[in-house]
Amino acid sequence: MGAVTRTEKQYQDACLEALAPVLGKRVSKLIRDDSGGFGFETEDGTEVWIMCDAEGNGPGFADVVGP
Repeated sequence: MGAVTRTEKQYQDACLEALAPVLGKRVSKLIRDDSGGFGFETEDGTEVWIMCDAEGNGPGFADVVGP
């Protein structure tokens, strides 16, 4: 595996920044939907959905949906 490119690092940074709202929160339950999506919910109702990249072949990202 080669070094991380600038574009990849920017993508990593954006993905990590999106997770900031759930830092320090307790996971209260695992969730899923009827279309195959899954993730978890925190104690305050914030949902985190584990998403795939648009092509479905690379590292995904977490979609944080506030309470």
